[in-house]
Amino acid sequence: GSSEGSLGGGVCDLIVEQTEVADVVLLNKVDLLPGQLSDVEELVAALNPRAKILTTKFGKIDNLDEILAYTKGQGVAIDGVVDDHKDFVKAADAQNCSDPDCTDESHGHSHSHS
Repeated sequence: GSSEGSLGGGVCDLIVEQTEVADVVLLNKVDLLPGQLSDVEELVAALNPRAKILTTKFGKIDNLDEILAYTKGQGVAIDGVVDDHKDFVKAADAQNCSDPDCTDESHGHSHSHS
């Protein structure tokens, strides 16, 4: 099990994946992070340098145009970042394929010959 109060690996993976492909990242409750906000912003920027990072308190956005249709259809999905991410994940999964009956040619299967 995990220690009390820590996030499970699946949740952490999901947060990272969502951050990597986001056009806009909202950091809410920034009033609760005195002195730590810059660390969080640096982490988000490292995961996704293309994302616009907005900070909020109580979930309030001054101008909704900052988040709604922000990329005007030219976001990370158009740039292929989402597809690249899916391709990398698929390739990683393919390397771990151990199904002897698998016929997916994209998977690198080792074959033993007797």
